[in-house]
Amino acid sequence: MRKLTKEQFKYNLIEACADKDQYISVEDMEKFLDLNYDEDSSLAEWSYREFADFADVLAQHYGVLSEACQEFGLKFDETYKVRVYDIDYDIKEEDVDDDLSIEYVRGLLPTELELEITCEEDFLEDEITEAISEETGWLVNTYKYEIIGC
Repeated sequence: MRKLTKEQFKYNLIEACADKDQYISVEDMEKFLDLNYDEDSSLAEWSYREFADFADVLAQHYGVLSEACQEFGLKFDETYKVRVYDIDYDIKEEDVDDDLSIEYVRGLLPTELELEITCEEDFLEDEITEAISEETGWLVNTYKYEIIGC
């Protein structure tokens, strides 16, 4: 089977999406291709059916490319490995059992975590906050972080 060049792939994807009234911005297309396409990837061998299927999925997700990529097992967002430290939790008296103190509960919670977060860079802090809350079950006031890997 003949492999598609990056430009051919891009053209076929634009055409398939246009058939479904879906449009990918130039910036998003470049990001998508940079993260997913090379001559040795399976994308270079996509058939018309696969382009059409991807466009269908994109339409089902109302044009949100990151969600369509996730469903297809493709990358769109970066994965960051972060070290979060100096975590201060939002703990109120009414959140703590009467026989426990806020300080005791704070002592049980981690003040440092290593997390893997997949998102666009602009949303990294929001995603870190959400991940800490999911991990611990508590809301967060403040924290510091450093990216330790991608």
